[in-house]
Amino acid sequence: MKLGVLLAPVVLATCAGFTAAQDDDAANKDKASAVAYLQTLVKFMGDDDPRLRLSVREALVVMGTQAVGAINTAKTSAASDHVRKFMDRTVKRIKDRAAVRRDNNNDRGGRGGRGGRGGRGGGRGGANMFGANSVDIDRLAADANLNWEQMDKVQPVIKKVRKDMGDLWQEFRESGAMRDREAWQDLREEMEAISKDAEPALKEFLDAKQMKQVKRYLSGGNRMMGRRGGGGRERGGDRGGRGGRGGRERP
Repeated sequence: MKLGVLLAPVVLATCAGFTAAQDDDAANKDKASAVAYLQTLVKFMGDDDPRLRLSVREALVVMGTQAVGAINTAKTSAASDHVRKFMDRTVKRIKDRAAVRRDNNNDRGGRGGRGGRGGRGGGRGGANMFGANSVDIDRLAADANLNWEQMDKVQPVIKKVRKDMGDLWQEFRESGAMRDREAWQDLREEMEAISKDAEPALKEFLDAKQMKQVKRYLSGGNRMMGRRGGGGRERGGDRGGRGGRGGRERP
């Protein structure tokens, strides 16, 4: 009887150790499966189909920073400079998303912090307001079915259009004509002219179907002007509290 009592802890410990070993083995298998899945995703980053690449990018962004190491490793043997640049853009997107989530977690202590960030977003004008520095070329490529070479040619054109629109908007804000209906109409017409002036260059290497999709990205800022116009209402431009809307990512 005493021997049984003495051995009981040993038996229990042995059983517990066996169960823990099983759990560890299952965890290792799950980890191996996750790594294999991640590596498979990364391989498709070099695919010629821009829609597939975008889907892969979005999956990797959701996976978060754990994907960064695998992407950087694969980049060393990437098939082309285009693929390496795509990988760099994806890593940046992952890190930017992680930074935003950290900021949001830090702001949970009070609503005032988020409001302050929104105010900074809305107070920005000029080119940044039109996304000149944040053209999502990979989403554009998926929408318009662009190949790598077309992406290289389209991106600078759209960046220039958005920068020109942003500069024009900044001048308009500083002119003091925010409540002038005719001034708003003139601004919209000038925005349309900037967009149309860029079309001939794009038509040289895009077909009609692709042009239709790319024009959506060219005219994004001008559509925003249409929502602002009329009575000279200024939503998201100078108002700090509601300005966060101005900071939303556009195509």
